[in-house]
Amino acid sequence: MKKIIAYIMAALLVTAFASTALAEGKGSVALQEGVNVTKLNSELTLELDSNITTGFSWTAAISDDSVVALESEDYIAPESALPGASGKQAFVFTPKKAGTATITLNYKRAWEEDALKTQTYKIFVDPAKTSYSTRVGKTVEIRLPSNPSTGYMWSYELSDDSVLKAGDVRHAAGKLLGATGQDIITFDVTKTGVCSIVCKLARSGQHSVEYRVIEIVVPKK
Repeated sequence: MKKIIAYIMAALLVTAFASTALAEGKGSVALQEGVNVTKLNSELTLELDSNITTGFSWTAAISDDSVVALESEDYIAPESALPGASGKQAFVFTPKKAGTATITLNYKRAWEEDALKTQTYKIFVDPAKTSYSTRVGKTVEIRLPSNPSTGYMWSYELSDDSVLKAGDVRHAAGKLLGATGQDIITFDVTKTGVCSIVCKLARSGQHSVEYRVIEIVVPKK
């Protein structure tokens, strides 16, 4: 059985981001801490626990507000009537154009320099996808640079597992001890359609630090 081999070169980043969110449709999308993939027609929402009676509140900083802009910020009062009860701060962000921006949320008092908490959200708006066309009955093989000695390995998610049958992930070691090798992921093509493979790089039990999106197109005969 012939294979389509997609070589996706990915840098092994050291900055820790959280889990990947893939937003494909219109409407409201709840942000996850870390890497988020979204489209221009999405509204990005975020709610964080906040207790303004302590003087602490969340403030948002955006690395590039031409890509993502803050549309609104509201405080949701606590349901409890007890003094000092915690409420929530609600943020709405809007993607403005294709690109990448980082939203940093700091929970701090206005008169203090250091934040008590910090959360980071990396937003990819309409990222380019590597696209390949194939046929039913073929095998798709994806190879990504990997070095298990760093603790990082690739995993994946499928947008439509009726098009591709989930395969396994194996590692091909580099020629020298400790050298970068490749993680190899294989899939069987089972029906016509389009399936996006979201590959995520992470240490076991930790959040993703990088991702790649590969689109597999299986046209009708």
